[in-house]
Amino acid sequence: MPLEAFSGIWNFDRDLSQLKSPPSQWKQTIQIEGDRVRVEEQITRENGRSAVEVYAAFNEEFYEVKGSPLVDEMSYFFDGESIHGTGRKQGVVILREIVSLPTSDILRLLMRLFLNGKEIPLGEALFRRDSFRTER
Repeated sequence: MPLEAFSGIWNFDRDLSQLKSPPSQWKQTIQIEGDRVRVEEQITRENGRSAVEVYAAFNEEFYEVKGSPLVDEMSYFFDGESIHGTGRKQGVVILREIVSLPTSDILRLLMRLFLNGKEIPLGEALFRRDSFRTER
């Protein structure tokens, strides 16, 4: 699967997802060019909205994340099928995620937190590709 297949605008499907604490709305915009990725997220929860942004490369190095209360840096790599992400807060790994495409119009995000030496599965978030796609 080509890495560029992940590019697009993805809208959270609350009904199909299995998260412990799902947001009411979540939109991800993923732009991939070569070995670089830009991810923008708009997340709405009961307690407010957040806008998260990261611009990184698929080289397992850590890059700054703007707007996230959870992590301040992320690293990514692509194994040919899935994108693997690792998030750190103040230098400590607290998040691991795996992003895959079960179909060309469904994006699957599996997330795990690591707190106090324990792994906490957060569940599975499923997103549908926005029917309005802009190609760059």
